[in-house]
Amino acid sequence: MPVNVVGPNHNMKPKRTSWVLCGIVLAVSCRITVATLIQEPFADDDGGWRATGVDAFLYDVGLGALRAEMTDSGLFPKFGAFTADSSSSDGNLTGDYLLMGAEEVTVQSVRFDFRSTVVAPSSLSLVLSGAGHHCLYSFAVDDSIDVWKTYEAALIWDQGWSGGTAQDFSAMLRAVDHIQVQFTSQGQMDQAYLLDDFTLVPEPGTTALMLLGGFLTLARGWMMRRRSFSA
Repeated sequence: MPVNVVGPNHNMKPKRTSWVLCGIVLAVSCRITVATLIQEPFADDDGGWRATGVDAFLYDVGLGALRAEMTDSGLFPKFGAFTADSSSSDGNLTGDYLLMGAEEVTVQSVRFDFRSTVVAPSSLSLVLSGAGHHCLYSFAVDDSIDVWKTYEAALIWDQGWSGGTAQDFSAMLRAVDHIQVQFTSQGQMDQAYLLDDFTLVPEPGTTALMLLGGFLTLARGWMMRRRSFSA
C-alpha cells in the first residue's frame, strides 16, 4: 500500500507568518505606555492660564512653565491656584471627558508636572468643575526642591476624589469647564511654585487598539507584497 509522504506546505507559510506578526503586534501593543491625548506644554506662553491667591504670576521663559510667587509679607500660609477654563489652552482641556477630542475617547487620568522652590507646599490638589459640581483630588506632596515631579489623578470616583457623589462626579466629567491645581504655601515668605505639561491621558485600551490597527494594516500590506513576489 503506497504511503503518502506529506511535504512542507509552502502555502501555509504566509498564514503562519501572519499569525506570528499578529502575536508580536498584540504583545507590543500591550506593553506600550499610555500616550498623550491632549497636553498643554506651555512651550511659548501661558496658554491663557492664570493664577489666583498669589503675589505674582508669570510665564517663566527659561523653564517654559507657569510660575506663581508668594513674596509679600502677611499672613501665611496662603492658598493659591493655577487656573484654566474653556478660554484657556484653546479650550482643548475642557469639555466631555467621557468623549474627548477628535478621537472620541475617554480620559483615563489627568497628569501634570509640579516644581517647588525654597519649600514644598503643605498641600497640593487638583479640582475639576462642571455641571455645577466641584470635585477635588488631594496628592501626597513630594518635598523635593527645584526638581520637577509628576502627579497623576485617575478619573475614578472611589480612588481619592471628594466633593459630591459618584453621580455628581460622572456628571462633572461630561461637562468640565474649570480646572485648578491648588496649593497651600508653607509658613514663610519668598516661595514659588511652577506648573508644566498639563496632560489629559486616554484609556490604555484606546491607545492599544489605535496602535494595533496601524500595525495590522502594515502587516497586511507586507503580506500582500510577499505573496506577489512569491507568485
